[in-house]
Amino acid sequence: MNEKLYELPFDQFQRYKLVEEIVGLVKNGSEKIRILDVGGYPGLISDFLPDDETFILDVVPCDKPNYILGDGTAIPFDDSSFDLVMAIDTLEHIPIEKRQKFISELLRVSSKYIIVMGPFFGENIQLAERMIFEFSLKTLGQDFADKHPLKEHIENGLPRMDQFEEEINKLNCYYKVFPSGYLYNWLILNFVKHFLFTIPDSNDLHKMIDKYYNLYFYENDKRDPSYRNMFFIAKESNRKTLDKVDKKLKYNSDLSVKDLSYKLQLFGLLMSLFDLGAKRELHELKRYNIKLEETLGLKERDIENKDLIIEELKSENEKSILHILEIENQIKSKEAHIQNLEKSLLKFRNNLLYRFYRLFKDLGLERTEDQHSD
Repeated sequence: MNEKLYELPFDQFQRYKLVEEIVGLVKNGSEKIRILDVGGYPGLISDFLPDDETFILDVVPCDKPNYILGDGTAIPFDDSSFDLVMAIDTLEHIPIEKRQKFISELLRVSSKYIIVMGPFFGENIQLAERMIFEFSLKTLGQDFADKHPLKEHIENGLPRMDQFEEEINKLNCYYKVFPSGYLYNWLILNFVKHFLFTIPDSNDLHKMIDKYYNLYFYENDKRDPSYRNMFFIAKESNRKTLDKVDKKLKYNSDLSVKDLSYKLQLFGLLMSLFDLGAKRELHELKRYNIKLEETLGLKERDIENKDLIIEELKSENEKSILHILEIENQIKSKEAHIQNLEKSLLKFRNNLLYRFYRLFKDLGLERTEDQHSD
């Protein structure tokens, strides 16, 4: 298997790795089988089973080869078109009133086997999902929570296992149920993963944690209490295959000895991450306080500089006022001088000699005019 697949989110890896194991058990040697993954966006089935003829049907657009845009309640293929038809973590996203039709469509287009995997209702499952959803809401905000896959689980309600079994029995099929995703591990790892989303540039850290978990914890996850259950369904002629798969996938009870240490390791990992988060937030708060103090210092210097500028402007303003007063005094002095000159001129004009001068001048002018007329 491609090493990169181990870096997938742990619960995606759980689902498709289990399907890969089952397909390996039902195939005869190098035989290729024809598979339809309903609700299989973005097409991981073709990465886990590259040697088989795989098709994906979903309502979300995708440009992957053999990808069909369509609805699982009206699959656009003829009866018995595929050897195996699967729906992984999809049934809980189907509205309750359409689930019976969805199941019958899966059975209709399959000639041999059907896999339906996902969370079924249980008080522990429901509580675990609500805890993760509330944690995402409180730590990552409303926008993140609105796009969270668990939102539809809560709105639609998880399917009931007894009702699902009843639908299969009506169609005269045989099935085995296998646990997938040990609930305690699933819950703690989801807390860890959602916490990592709060850390900037944590994509590589996500991949490392997923890879470590997928390599060393996957085998221990196929047991009860499980987050999801997988129904492996066979049509009548393939009933014997069920026993073969059941024998191979039965949980190894020897692994349960390590159960407590696994829990403690995961719990310790979770607590370490929370402690890391608290220290990171404290560090960020200290950095913020330092930056705030630096900003306040700059603001205080700005205020001091502004006070100096204001004092300089006041001084310049006072100088300007004094200069204006000086000019006003000069203007007043000149106006007084002009008034004195006007008084002197008026006095001069009222002088007797000036009057005789004006009289003789006026007479001289008139005589000149009379001589010109003669």
